[in-house]
Amino acid sequence: MRALLSLLTVLSISAAQDNLMVVGRVLGYDPRKGILRVDVESGACRGVQEFTYTKGMNPSILVNKRAMILLDSSHCEEGSKVVQIIVEGER
Repeated sequence: MRALLSLLTVLSISAAQDNLMVVGRVLGYDPRKGILRVDVESGACRGVQEFTYTKGMNPSILVNKRAMILLDSSHCEEGSKVVQIIVEGER
């Protein structure tokens, strides 16, 4: 029983995925490519980055707003998918 519990713990830890939170100003978007352009102000990810966003999301309301953006990656890389966006002042 103890061995089974240990195995399940290892499997659940290995399946976990870390997300990265960045803060920045949304500069614009490309609806054809599903790309959101963000001037990231936080951490090692600073500078203009492009992230993919989910179809059905309305990025036009985010342009020129500062936001916290949760990415599906544990490190900064172009093309990371946006998981959640919280616009500053609208929590």
